[in-house]
Amino acid sequence: MSVMVIGGTGFLGARILKRLADEGEQVVAFDLFPSTELLDGYEDRVTLVKGDKTSIEQVIKAVKEHGVDKIIDLAYILEIESMQNPHHALKVNIVGTNNVFEAARLMDVKRVLFSSSITAYGHYSNFGDKALNEDDPLYPMTVYGSCKALSEFMAKVYAAAYGMEVIVLRVGSAFGPGRIAGATAFVSNITTLPAKGEPLYIPLKESTHFVYSSVDDVARAFVTVCRAEPGTLKHNLYNIGGFTHRGDEVAARIRELLPNADIAFGDLDVYYVFRLDNSRITEDTGFTLAYNMPEGLKANINETRRRESLPEV
Repeated sequence: MSVMVIGGTGFLGARILKRLADEGEQVVAFDLFPSTELLDGYEDRVTLVKGDKTSIEQVIKAVKEHGVDKIIDLAYILEIESMQNPHHALKVNIVGTNNVFEAARLMDVKRVLFSSSITAYGHYSNFGDKALNEDDPLYPMTVYGSCKALSEFMAKVYAAAYGMEVIVLRVGSAFGPGRIAGATAFVSNITTLPAKGEPLYIPLKESTHFVYSSVDDVARAFVTVCRAEPGTLKHNLYNIGGFTHRGDEVAARIRELLPNADIAFGDLDVYYVFRLDNSRITEDTGFTLAYNMPEGLKANINETRRRESLPEV
């Protein structure tokens, strides 16, 4: 049996695949544009399938042909792109995601993980200054956030109506090499650009708080939930937050590692939730964040520097 990661050769998916392979899992990357660029030596351990989740027939075919008993769905049209083409976003994010749930129901897939987002919460001012947990209400403000909220609801429907394990992981912003798209793609730049000696522009104000999660922590959370023993997951929704920092704090941590880093800020205030309560996933699975901000920055800066044949810091 195997684990199929939809969107499996992207920023987060490739890291999940590699971790699953290291745990001895047979892994399948189902991707509209499959690539080995981020697989880093795991090419022979990953089965690549070119597929489109807006076609339920293609999802079912992949499940059949590769003996899939678990699915992780990461494929989504991101926030900026969703606003530019909402019709396409709804086709992929709503119909496509439901195709995954329905294919899993028809094929008796044991467990489905769906990647949601803190954007489903909406504006942080709705909640006051608190760490949000999974029971707090959702007030999405964008096409992307609304799609995430509806997909979360449908995950609950499939779990309750059909006795399936459809687990939602609601993720904050992840930093690390490899991310090139999305409204918060600048979070990846905080490691990749200074690591290469290039100027870094953070569009936020220096005083703006934001949640920063190492992509390695996020990948590890997905693998932990994916491989959890039956009966240990008491909920179908888990927050995966990171560490909350102001922009100037992030810059200071970067300059501790790279004293000559050229960092400039913009004047953007963002509404994203920046404090998340991770206690539920810790209680159910034992997962905790491994990388605080300095450690996560150092690990991901050095990953970039190795790729660029530069000395590590």
